Amino acid sequence: MPDTSPRYGRLTYTSLHGVNAAGTRISSGGWQIVQEDGALSREEREQLRARVATQFDAGVEIPRFPTPEQIAELPRRMVYAPVEPGAGAGPTAWWHAGPAGPDATGRPGNVFTHVVLDREPGVAEPAAVRPIQLWRSPDWLAPYGADQVSRARLGDRPRPEPGTMITADSVITFLLDPTQFRFGVLAALLDATAAALAGGPRIVLITESTDRAALWTGAVSLLMAARQAAGFSFSTLERIPAVPNAFDQGVQLVCVPVVDQDQINAAAVDPRSPLRAQTPVVIIDESEPLAIGDLDGEPHRTAAGDRITVTEWSVLAQVIFGDEAGAAWALAELDRVAGRLGGAELPAEAVAWPLAMAVGRAGERFADAVREAAAVVTRTGPQQAAGRSALPDDEELHRTARELIGRGLGQSVVDAWRVAGNPAALARVGRQTAQLIMEAYVRRAVADPAWLARPGAAALPDPVPRLSAVTERELIAGVADACAAIAAAELTDADRATAVLHLIDLLARSGLDHREPPEPLVDAFERCCHLLGPEQLGPALIERTGPVSERALTWVIRPVLAGQEWVVRSTIGRRLAAPVAEWLYPEEGAPPPLGRLAVGDDDPLRSELAYHRWTTDPDRHPAERPLVAWSALRALAPYQSPPPELERAFEGGAWPAGDLLLIRRRWPAAVGVRQWAPTVKSAPPSEDLTRLIDDLRDPLLRGLDQDRQVGADLLVLRLLARDQYWLQNRRSPPDAEVQAVISGALWAWDLPGRLAEDASDALLCALVLDAVRELGLPAAKRLRSKINSGRGFELKLDSALLIKNLFSAERKERWLRAALLADSGFALGGVDRTAQQWVGSLTSSRKSLLNTLVQDWAGNQIGNRWEQARRVTAERLAQRYARMDVDRRALERQADARLRVIAQGDRPGFLRRGRNN
Repeated sequence: MPDTSPRYGRLTYTSLHGVNAAGTRISSGGWQIVQEDGALSREEREQLRARVATQFDAGVEIPRFPTPEQIAELPRRMVYAPVEPGAGAGPTAWWHAGPAGPDATGRPGNVFTHVVLDREPGVAEPAAVRPIQLWRSPDWLAPYGADQVSRARLGDRPRPEPGTMITADSVITFLLDPTQFRFGVLAALLDATAAALAGGPRIVLITESTDRAALWTGAVSLLMAARQAAGFSFSTLERIPAVPNAFDQGVQLVCVPVVDQDQINAAAVDPRSPLRAQTPVVIIDESEPLAIGDLDGEPHRTAAGDRITVTEWSVLAQVIFGDEAGAAWALAELDRVAGRLGGAELPAEAVAWPLAMAVGRAGERFADAVREAAAVVTRTGPQQAAGRSALPDDEELHRTARELIGRGLGQSVVDAWRVAGNPAALARVGRQTAQLIMEAYVRRAVADPAWLARPGAAALPDPVPRLSAVTERELIAGVADACAAIAAAELTDADRATAVLHLIDLLARSGLDHREPPEPLVDAFERCCHLLGPEQLGPALIERTGPVSERALTWVIRPVLAGQEWVVRSTIGRRLAAPVAEWLYPEEGAPPPLGRLAVGDDDPLRSELAYHRWTTDPDRHPAERPLVAWSALRALAPYQSPPPELERAFEGGAWPAGDLLLIRRRWPAAVGVRQWAPTVKSAPPSEDLTRLIDDLRDPLLRGLDQDRQVGADLLVLRLLARDQYWLQNRRSPPDAEVQAVISGALWAWDLPGRLAEDASDALLCALVLDAVRELGLPAAKRLRSKINSGRGFELKLDSALLIKNLFSAERKERWLRAALLADSGFALGGVDRTAQQWVGSLTSSRKSLLNTLVQDWAGNQIGNRWEQARRVTAERLAQRYARMDVDRRALERQADARLRVIAQGDRPGFLRRGRNN
């Protein structure tokens, strides 16, 4: 449920007797919350009440009977701090307290505290208001005397309006007071505040009065953005014993009255004192001289001996306060810059960023501080808030930041790279400031031939921030000058080529690769790309250049190189050295499909990579072979003899069927039986294989082969295997098909590669049918002989073992017994276990080898002719097992069981598994 509480909550606290602010008589007197509003929760109420002071001692004597004028000038104590110290961003509050004179009982020393809770500190307001600017606001309740205390009531404004004491004009007047030099204290206080905001030592400021404390606090606050000031906590009055407690409550700047000066000085030199022991602090006395330090030199040194590191913030402040008009303009411009940031956050280390930007926008007015402003903007910057841009699309802000960053990065590309090449530094400044830094570096890098010619990869941050449209246009416009500078530089040919390659890489990685490559850039690369050739410095050049990005390769390098005449005219394997080919394709995995090349998308450079990969390690890169063959055939002139590369490409095992089909259709004469047979033998079933087989069996195309009949049986084998005839619930395969399968396998015996799994299964079933039908095929006999010889028929392992086991004896009945064992209804012992397991794996619920065999033995007409079918089945089984040591009556019983199972099926001839009998 969303929180509907208002932004501000309030309460008043004092010692009260008689009646309260509403005029109601109270039952008990004493210290109490008198009035509250803003929907304070119990927790909020207790947190605010716990930090209310019930004593007020500013170290000055209060008249016994003060006049109204004296009451108005009485010291005040205002604390602005987080409600929950250490909780990070969260609610803050003002505790405003003042002396209230005697209470209703006559007891002196009453204190009236007016507390305002801000649940959303730092939220943008129409006017840039710092918390300290509420000092002396007429909206603070500050009654004096029992009557006024009892009548004090909260006004209508939930938060007091700014007073008139802390304004830009009053702070300027205070700091420029000619009777007292205050810039030393201001410099030390600013630099100490910068450290405190970043988690460094807290600050104790000794002041003559609470109004002076407010002015110093106002000076610091007005020199930072209002949203940052909302996170700067302070107290305008604390006595020395209460200082450690104020620090514990999150206060960063504590002001103490000058009457405590001696005690503070004593505590400052005693490391065991509560002031020094609990929290690191620096002590600044507005009335004591201090030694002003130098930026990047000696630190400030206070009268208490504390050292404060000098920052650009104090230097900028001293320059802008050179005169009243300049200071007024700078403070107003600071607020205008901060107001343009929208929802961007300024981290603690960027406290000087708005002032630095104001200085940068002042032209020559603050020329003495431009160097420091540039350092601030280069080193820090606004951070991106959720869903918002860190540096809004404000042309004026971009221009100012860009100019300052250009100054802050020094004069050379080396200076720029010190920052641009430091990931931690880029992370600190925010995304868009990092972009400006990177843009400045890229502009310098592309214009410096010596930097571009350095060995190693082109230097660029990773990831690279995206360039602005303005910088993109500038870089494109400057490419011609950059190329001309490289051509005119005193460089060796290798160094000049390195510079050009690095220039291409820098521009591509910077995001310019979405544009057409500039003509001067293409020309520059064309003049030196021949150095990448095999007879040139290719390997040495790429080693010197280092890796380049895929974006650069795609944008300029590969397209330009592929179009060079010496590349186009060279044959495969002679265009590039292997290291150069690998360098051109650092992220390349599998080669492009031949289908893409068939429509004209040829790439001679990628073919070169394929050649080197396949020739050096074919086992690791078998997929590169089709691309090698394609490229070799493409370069083949009419009537030219095939090059050795093409011969080697067709040697070995199977090709992808689709690739072989594309090559055959493009160059039919190049793919004869010697080229296609290993693929037809070993390729797994696929649509591409089917199309290839159909293409090979086309009578018009087969005439291109020297011998049209060579390998025909292998084609039939793969077609029958594709149809899986041994699993179909149809007619038994004719003997011609059985013979074709066995003949095709026999012809493919000595071809390289393993017989495809579906063809292997078809072969085994064909051998079973040859044995069962007693066909006596010569090819089957020769195949058995080869199998028994143990010579290299490459089937899947279990199939090869099965063939060798089943043909280890001459008795063909072992095949039938193995087939019968696949069904539990014919469990005969003494048969090889491997055969039983394999043939059983061929049996499925409706399509099986056994179904085909049973139909072949017993016929398809079982129906009601039970006795005849039983007799026929028993007789046929008995005939086939006559020479086997099996009891005939046992066979008849098994035949009865078998036919009983068949009869129970859904249709005649359908085989279901039965129990062992």
